[in-house]
Amino acid sequence: MTWDCLVPEPYVGEERSSNDEIRAMEQFARVFAERYSTPGPALYMGSLDEAITHSLFDPSTPCPLVLYVHHDHSIATNIFCEHVLCAEKITTYLAENFIVWAWDRTNDINYQR
Repeated sequence: MTWDCLVPEPYVGEERSSNDEIRAMEQFARVFAERYSTPGPALYMGSLDEAITHSLFDPSTPCPLVLYVHHDHSIATNIFCEHVLCAEKITTYLAENFIVWAWDRTNDINYQR
């Protein structure tokens, strides 16, 4: 199992479209689920702008937004993910009360987004 970032860096000079962001988020969710033994939180699959809009302006289900910024090179990432973020009580609470949007900040290109 590799412990590199969950979302690969695009080729140098390559721009990301909104479809690329969605694919990156889908890959993040898939690799996250494969890496950690318990299911993590249900992640919002859309852009950050869409998540903010849904969180603030959806009259049927307004709820706060949780931003999870993942960094594979942080020493505490695996501990936090496995023992906190993927804990059943936490994932249930997040699912019932929040929209959870995640981003992998490991690569510099993702940090700039």
